[in-house]
Amino acid sequence: MAIASLVIAAVIGVVMILTGDADEVRWRIMGTTLVVGALGIVALADLTLVGRDVGWVGWLGVLFATIAAGLAIDSIWSGGDGPEFLFRVLSSTSIVAVALALTCLLLPLMSHRHRIVRRLLPVELGLIAATTLMLVLSAATDGEIPGAGGDWYWRMFWALLILAVLGAVVLPILGPMLRGQSPDASTALTVQLPIDLVDAIVARSASVGRSPADYVIDTVRADLGESTVINADD
Repeated sequence: MAIASLVIAAVIGVVMILTGDADEVRWRIMGTTLVVGALGIVALADLTLVGRDVGWVGWLGVLFATIAAGLAIDSIWSGGDGPEFLFRVLSSTSIVAVALALTCLLLPLMSHRHRIVRRLLPVELGLIAATTLMLVLSAATDGEIPGAGGDWYWRMFWALLILAVLGAVVLPILGPMLRGQSPDASTALTVQLPIDLVDAIVARSASVGRSPADYVIDTVRADLGESTVINADD
């Protein structure tokens, strides 16, 4: 769906640019094309979680993105004459859709080998949730929250947003850097497995987008419990 929407958006955009006059209908088609393209990009981020235990977060992101896209297209073709509350819903769902897409890109780090990444991830997700909530509250109430005296509110929002953006940039970079430095890499354990179990591990790891080694390590860790993992990293 995501790839198809991007292809359709690109084709329509190219055709509309090359075929001449920029009348009102043409601009509306271009606006619709941009919305469909944005939907495709957000959906691609959401669908990175498909097949994982937290895959429902991705589908929730697709739902919010689809609602926001539908409302945006309706606004484009209605000339912006719709009820005011629809614009508030459009703003709110768009904000949540972007936040969920970013969350989907970060959630795979929750099974990272190194405890620094695993401990920083909830902090980053909390920052994303806080900034999203603050922005949605303002958009949904048309600025009544925080109101005229909300300077402190927006100062706090921008401070949290800067930290959230910093975490969103640093964590994906930090993950690969620390993966090779994990204490687990210093010890090797060879285990003989039946061929049918090997085939099952390979198939399962491929379905969740991980290497067989990482899948086995994460599965054993989950079985041993988080406290054991943390002690091992120390």
